[in-house]
Amino acid sequence: MGLLYKEPKEVKYAVCIETFPNGVINLHFTSDSGKFGIDEILAEYNLTPKRLLEILNDRDDYKEGEL
Repeated sequence: MGLLYKEPKEVKYAVCIETFPNGVINLHFTSDSGKFGIDEILAEYNLTPKRLLEILNDRDDYKEGEL
């Protein structure tokens, strides 16, 4: 790490949330972990609010303060 890539503890993550008239939510995840700190696309999801809730409810490993 160092010159080309950031140290893992220094990486910043972001999500851009866009809603569409048909009710779909687009979640676009990025981080500044690319070469020389350039933003890198990590994942993109198109979900309905109901599907997003189902995914979040299926998890049981939430930390204190996340709920």
